Amino acid sequence: MAAMKKHNFYKCIVFFWLIILISLNGCSTDRPSQTLPVLKKRALVLTLPSVKERSFSLHSLRGKRTFVLFFATWCRPCQILFNRLLRARAFFEKDKPEIVAISVDQDPRFLKVFVETLNLPFPVLHATPEALHSAGIGRIQSVPTLLLIDKQGFPRAFISHLLSTRELVELIKRL
Repeated sequence: MAAMKKHNFYKCIVFFWLIILISLNGCSTDRPSQTLPVLKKRALVLTLPSVKERSFSLHSLRGKRTFVLFFATWCRPCQILFNRLLRARAFFEKDKPEIVAISVDQDPRFLKVFVETLNLPFPVLHATPEALHSAGIGRIQSVPTLLLIDKQGFPRAFISHLLSTRELVELIKRL
């Protein structure tokens, strides 16, 4: 009888961790950084619909170092990264890096409410898989995913895990 209870206990533990893993699917906090050798060869050209404006082009930020955050409204690590990006940006008195957030949610209906609720002070766009593919970015595998773009508009780093504010500051200093 005791062996049966122990077996059921282990089944419950395995089931619990399975539920946790399924619920976090696509929401990443610990993946290694990746570089984008294909995108380094050309400047990123991407124009997407914006929550506050008709459309927004990354080309308008040429000459500025830029963080592009691919996120989903349901992703808690993404919301943490919003705050860290703003703190990293505040570290620079001159030549502040720009921040652009791109939602990869399938349904953009709640995006405007999400942006207004969080009062995000940077452009928030919505991207379809097709738009990302045509820009040469491809499929976003997990969120948050951060793309660093240099002053010439060239992507320099593709990071798919949560970074500290200090790590973000160091990354932007290297651009």
